[in-house]
Amino acid sequence: MLGIALGAASFFVVFWVDVVSLNNMRHVKPFLWIAASALFAAGLVLAARDPAPIPFPAGVAAAGWALGGMFFLLLVYSLFIEIPFVSAYVREGSPSALVSRGTYALCRHPGVLWLAGLLVALFLATGSRLLLIAIPLWVGLDALWVALQEKLYFVRMFGAEYESYRRAVPMLVPTPRSIRECVHTVFRRGIT
Repeated sequence: MLGIALGAASFFVVFWVDVVSLNNMRHVKPFLWIAASALFAAGLVLAARDPAPIPFPAGVAAAGWALGGMFFLLLVYSLFIEIPFVSAYVREGSPSALVSRGTYALCRHPGVLWLAGLLVALFLATGSRLLLIAIPLWVGLDALWVALQEKLYFVRMFGAEYESYRRAVPMLVPTPRSIRECVHTVFRRGIT
């Protein structure tokens, strides 16, 4: 249960990243990102190492590891490549530009989808009963965090441009239109 608690604590730490971003608190932002990432990684490892796992066939575990790798790469791509890494996670203040293409045309918070997929895949790979408890809690906290970001920060960060983006792109559940737009911006025009 310690792993589940550490993972949950990471979402409370990461909430403060937006607070310090808007208040230009010198050098705090990268520290908070590192602390939140370390808490989540430790929680994930502990939760995945359940001493009494559900015994899945080897094929299910192999598929889980493969899917986990894919969702991990999507998570890294959406959070650290499409969004400029230094301005979002290191530099003081807020990111300078709204990203609305690529996976951010699919939904406004693709990282929530990729994290949910990664956690489900890790459950299949490990059979961890603790992950069955952690998945809805952690995904719920992630969804709560992005809902708070939208309500408290993104309009302040990006202004009317975010309001327009919010009207055009679904928050979490992709639509046929948003899927087409995502594919179009990734494969036809490139990502900017």
